Amino acid sequence: MPLAQAVKEDVATAMFVMFNAMPASGLLSFVATLLVFIFFVTSGDSATLVLGTMSTQGDPNPSAKVKIIWGVLVAGIALSLLLAGGIKAVQAATIVFALPFSVVLLLMAVSLVIAVRQDWHAEDARERHMHRKLREWVSREDAVGGRQEHN
Repeated sequence: MPLAQAVKEDVATAMFVMFNAMPASGLLSFVATLLVFIFFVTSGDSATLVLGTMSTQGDPNPSAKVKIIWGVLVAGIALSLLLAGGIKAVQAATIVFALPFSVVLLLMAVSLVIAVRQDWHAEDARERHMHRKLREWVSREDAVGGRQEHN
């Protein structure tokens, strides 16, 4: 089957059709499948860590029990979506779940701008205070030094 036709029929399998036209196609297919598997495992691990951290009030090392519960829940949701509507249902759910998170990201960006402004104002106040103290110290030293020169 030509590659263009394979892409039109099913984008997900087009890479494997391309591999069939290459030497060591079996090895290439195995490596590609292994890499996709590693990607899903690391993504799932990261997701369970983040969800576990968020559900334990920010504990950076949630217990294995918490991570397992989240892993089972996420896997269950993904499996039920795959069984109910295939990959299209998973893609639609990803978009639907990501929409509220975009609001959270926007609020985080606003909070970052506010925090940077507050930090800048605090640093500016500290700097002005240090300059004032330095001027006072220099003027005191000049006054003491001027008295000593007259003696």
